[in-house]
Amino acid sequence: MVRLGECLRRGDGTLKNEVKAFYWCNKAAAIDKNNNKTLANCLIADFYSSGIGIKKDVHEALKVYHSVVKTGQLDVKRDLKVALKKSKHDTFSFMPMQD
Repeated sequence: MVRLGECLRRGDGTLKNEVKAFYWCNKAAAIDKNNNKTLANCLIADFYSSGIGIKKDVHEALKVYHSVVKTGQLDVKRDLKVALKKSKHDTFSFMPMQD
């Protein structure tokens, strides 16, 4: 399902449809396990952060990125920092991160 979401987002082999891309990534995050779930959550956070397929909501993006950081499976610190810049808030205080 994550791959389907990625393809719909970019229009790879199908018509580009960001709303459906968000839907399929959200569905994947709800049922997939391990790396697929983490990847789906990364994409969902990016959708929220950029307003792709859903209304832009940087606060929700930060919450999703935080959940990914807690799994330790993917390094999303760069994406998290970009989202924080977009939010124009210093919310690192609730995000324990290690460098």
